[in-house]
Amino acid sequence: RAVVTVPARLVSVTSGRRTYAVRSPVIVRAYGPGWSDLVPSTRVRVSGRLDPGRPERGVVATLTPRGPVAVVAGPSRVQELASRLRSGLRGAVGELPPDVRGLVPALVVGDTSGMPADLVEDFRTAGLSHVTAVSGFNVAVVFGVALLAARWCGLTRTAPLVGAAAIAGFVLLARPQPSVLRAAAMGLLTVVALLTGRRKQAVSALCVAVLVLLLADPWLARSYGFALSVLATCGILLLA
Repeated sequence: RAVVTVPARLVSVTSGRRTYAVRSPVIVRAYGPGWSDLVPSTRVRVSGRLDPGRPERGVVATLTPRGPVAVVAGPSRVQELASRLRSGLRGAVGELPPDVRGLVPALVVGDTSGMPADLVEDFRTAGLSHVTAVSGFNVAVVFGVALLAARWCGLTRTAPLVGAAAIAGFVLLARPQPSVLRAAAMGLLTVVALLTGRRKQAVSALCVAVLVLLLADPWLARSYGFALSVLATCGILLLA
């Protein structure tokens, strides 16, 4: 049986007659249908066993369900729209060869679920795994296109705000991975720089972005991907 791994946030635990309100990141390792089709922000109820997780990876427990999953509340409208767009992207390339069909969503929104195993291994062997990880380049393209479109429509003064909205939408579409969060924070700080006229303090902006993200999600401090993304951005800024 295929195992489905789903990141989730535990909000309530019932053991015996007592119920505990919690707010902890967990990993669900489930078998059977129903789990792979869940959309972020969906609330579910399930019975199962909790085992200690790996705090160094930001997971306090591993949940092994026993029995089917029960949906308590559906996803938010925003997350549902993002899920439809991701599905639409996969459907748009459905007639292409397998390698291309899996690679296009990975390059655009970091969705590697459709990449064949041999292609994933080839990218890892060639040292190109970072190409399928959404980062600053993707955010820069979205931000730049949004700015151009806003100015073409005559929204010169509010163009940075249009760019900020585009970045927020892209984060929802690509899911809030560490590299995406870092790039989005830098993009929003760029918006502030454009609005205030202070464009030459990019390294300071990066430091502010890192501090804000670590305050919002301290688990990022243990993420190698987040650290490498920040270091790479810092190197580019210093070189530029």
